[in-house]
Amino acid sequence: MIAVSSEPRKKVRPKNEPEIFCLSLVTAGPDTMNSWMLRHRYQTRHLFFFGLALVISNPHEPYALARGIAKEKPDHVLCQKWTVREWNDFRSKAALTYPRFAYTVFDKVFQKCEARIRALGLTECFKNMKGLTALKRVMSIENGMGFDIPTRQYLAKQPKWVVELPHEFRKGLPKNWKEVAETKGWEVLYYHSSVLDDRDNGRALFYFGDDDRDRWIQFIVYPNGGGQLIDFIGIQKKDKPGGRVLQKPKIFFRDLAIKPPSKKIETLIQTSRCVGCHAGGMRQIETATNSIDTVLLKGKDPDDIPLKSLAQYRLERFNARMQAYGIFDWHGTYKYSLHGPPLGRAHGCVECHNGADRMPLTVSTTQSQIEHKILVERSMPPALSHSEEDENRRREIASKIFEDYVVDVQEWLTKAPCLKD
Repeated sequence: MIAVSSEPRKKVRPKNEPEIFCLSLVTAGPDTMNSWMLRHRYQTRHLFFFGLALVISNPHEPYALARGIAKEKPDHVLCQKWTVREWNDFRSKAALTYPRFAYTVFDKVFQKCEARIRALGLTECFKNMKGLTALKRVMSIENGMGFDIPTRQYLAKQPKWVVELPHEFRKGLPKNWKEVAETKGWEVLYYHSSVLDDRDNGRALFYFGDDDRDRWIQFIVYPNGGGQLIDFIGIQKKDKPGGRVLQKPKIFFRDLAIKPPSKKIETLIQTSRCVGCHAGGMRQIETATNSIDTVLLKGKDPDDIPLKSLAQYRLERFNARMQAYGIFDWHGTYKYSLHGPPLGRAHGCVECHNGADRMPLTVSTTQSQIEHKILVERSMPPALSHSEEDENRRREIASKIFEDYVVDVQEWLTKAPCLKD
């Protein structure tokens, strides 16, 4: 959203500013509009209604679409007649609304006027804006998992042999899971996460691997009969069981749950955005201090590992295995180029998060995860030490990285030049 100061302006207001001012509030939503008006009451209300009147009185102005399309009145939508200059003006103003990006309004413009965009040769000009608009639409469907296709379609595309649960888990995590793991020789790590608040609920992470596939299955068991949450990541290493080795492994996410009073496992449709935390696919396990269960079973670990050191050994083994996958094949479900420019250009992030060594961080990356890496784990940027000077530098980066990124995204949305009339 465009910032509007409450301080009196001394300079002459540009003649087109009321339109921008009005739209910035409209696209930000009613809550923002109401709270802004309450804070600035008398001195701004005349400007607001003046700006609103300007927009409504001039239906050929590109931002009149915010009113016309939102109310599904095609007679107010004249984008089929816009000139190149008007399309360019629309794009420039629309970009400035990020991060309060009114994708529902913009999406209707692109749907209604796609033919006009093509006829004027503006397809490349609107490539980034249309891509982000379509992505936001897909991500809003079913409160999706953050991929480029709707959640149900994403789940339906997954090969069943990669994402099937072991039959011992078909009814969830059994109460005697430690005994079962010991009998089967399974590798399991029980821990508390330092990233997510799970002080009351530990996590049991199982690894099942063979030549064809790897399955990482994590159970969170809630106390007092609260049910179970199951995080599942399947890694496909061959094109089919016993088949050809893939050039890059494919990765598949799904969340399952047992919700009381039911005792059946169901696949979740409304869930968290996977790529918000897993931009690179697998993510290193970060455990809370002294949270790893040292009473673990030997499983397939070397016999000479002392029991008290087994948990740390297995943690390092799991993390090393996750890192060894490298860059994944997302099989067309996550094209990071659609998710905005890489985050952190001014802070060195793109030196490693470049799409070759690690996946880029984008608009889909969760802000809290970035802040956790910088301020809590203090693992990023990797070149910084724990000195007081570097700690101050970390705090500065954490406070500016997303502020800088807003400008980067706005520039990215208008990156490709539009033709002139």
